[in-house]
Amino acid sequence: MAVKTEVTDVGVAVEVSRRQSQFGAMNAFTAGAIVPPLLPPSQAVVTDADDGGARMPAAAGGLNVPYAVLECLVAVGAAVGNALVIVAFRRERRLRRRTNYYIVSLAVADLLVGLVGIPCAVLSSVGLPRHLHLCVFSVSLIIVLCTVSILSLVAVSADRYWAILYPMAYSTNSNTKIAVSIIGVCWIMGLLIGFMPLMGWRAAKGPTLDSCEFSSVMDYNYLVFLYLATIILPAIFMATSYAHIYTVVIKQVSMTINKYRYFVYFITCN
Repeated sequence: MAVKTEVTDVGVAVEVSRRQSQFGAMNAFTAGAIVPPLLPPSQAVVTDADDGGARMPAAAGGLNVPYAVLECLVAVGAAVGNALVIVAFRRERRLRRRTNYYIVSLAVADLLVGLVGIPCAVLSSVGLPRHLHLCVFSVSLIIVLCTVSILSLVAVSADRYWAILYPMAYSTNSNTKIAVSIIGVCWIMGLLIGFMPLMGWRAAKGPTLDSCEFSSVMDYNYLVFLYLATIILPAIFMATSYAHIYTVVIKQVSMTINKYRYFVYFITCN
């Protein structure tokens, strides 16, 4: 009898719970309080009260105004400053030295970053453009310009290393044509490295995108390659070259000081 009573009590409790849940669902439905399942921001829905509660897709994301303003200020500064560098190099013949050609290449790349790259970055921050190839092109263009800037810095450090450590060979073998050729190699390498996602090395495959985001478009292995090729290796090369230049300059300065001391000592003794 006890077992039968417990089974009956359990059955009654289950039936009561089922009736309560049905009653609560009916109340929620009549009140219009049914909550849709959570969706990603790009797939979220909103309810238009003026349209009888019709469900419509929500916006993918608004513009971050402080970020956009800061990017615009950086773009204006980069455009004006690098344009002045190019104009000065163009007008002053005394500035047309071999090393300054690398500086002009760096200024051109940074000028394009301000005029083209930063607007593409602002568009990408709001998820535009949503066509796959346009999105990949805009993101890859930023990579190209930044890569060319880094390679121009590498060229400057290599030129200074050669000029300081081997001055005789530098004066006899270095000329404007070699500088222009090295600059051309830097730009070609930047184009090849930056446009690899446009050639197929990317994560996104569809013709259209929900949102043009850098992390969702780029392949992880490509990002690792990009990090090594454009950040780690150039940083190591420039750090070692400038460290060697520093040690050589310190030795030359110490030798010059010692020679001056010996000369002064010789004059005073005689």
